[in-house]
Amino acid sequence: MSTIEVPNVAPATYVSPPTREGLRFGLFSVANMISNPESRWEMGVEWEPFDCGMGGAVSVVCDEPAGVPIEIENGDGVGELVHAMPFAVFGRYRCSAFSRSLDEAEERARAHLALIEERQVERAIMHGDVDNTSTFVGATDLTPGAGDAVPVHEGLGLLEEYLGTTYGGQGVVHLPRRLGPHATSGLISRQGQRLETMLGTLVAAGAGYDVENVGPDGTPAGAGERWVYATGRPHVRRSDVFVMPDADHYLDRENNDVSVIAQRLYAVGWECATGAVLVQTAESA
Repeated sequence: MSTIEVPNVAPATYVSPPTREGLRFGLFSVANMISNPESRWEMGVEWEPFDCGMGGAVSVVCDEPAGVPIEIENGDGVGELVHAMPFAVFGRYRCSAFSRSLDEAEERARAHLALIEERQVERAIMHGDVDNTSTFVGATDLTPGAGDAVPVHEGLGLLEEYLGTTYGGQGVVHLPRRLGPHATSGLISRQGQRLETMLGTLVAAGAGYDVENVGPDGTPAGAGERWVYATGRPHVRRSDVFVMPDADHYLDRENNDVSVIAQRLYAVGWECATGAVLVQTAESA
């Protein structure tokens, strides 16, 4: 077969990049999202949750008044508060000077932030390493027996039981995307724009939970194992996006590069429950 040689007479034509959409069904799909709240929150927020206790039941038969005594607090002050300390998530763009305008550089930095911010928030609450106070660190380990990984269906059952007895509301299972195909086989279903278990518990299939597969004490899971967490429904507060540096300082004069960072503040918190279970991946199930 003969070939045709085409002389290289011109450089490649520069075109616009293809459109890229962010991941679906992550933390933001199930959290209570509060964007740019009016009240000041940059130094953190706190709120009093509804009672996380189980309550009780007593007999009302007059001649048999035994049962669980009703304990009434004195009502002085409020109960234990939930704290959510802020942290920053950023995207960036860097290019050689004068190859793009400042507006274009800012647009690219904002686009990068939009693609990665959910993943970075998921990673932050898993590790608690950016001074955020609501994290999976120290979660209650529900793995039974000697701590050996259990099948996914058993792990989800343990988390459902934990949320039902500890939280009592519609909680969230934080599922690594690695387990998505296995867990959706009759265990999790799509309901509109979000995922739920068959009992209606919300599911956040987050890529940030795949970044580093660690347990409540920071120990990495073994081969063929993944940690899955469950919490009360997260409240996510976030600021508007702001870009830095400003127009007068975005040029790095040492190397004549343009460097722009787009970032925004986040504060994430939830009530009552933080549980964890070690499960088997599909290959080891």
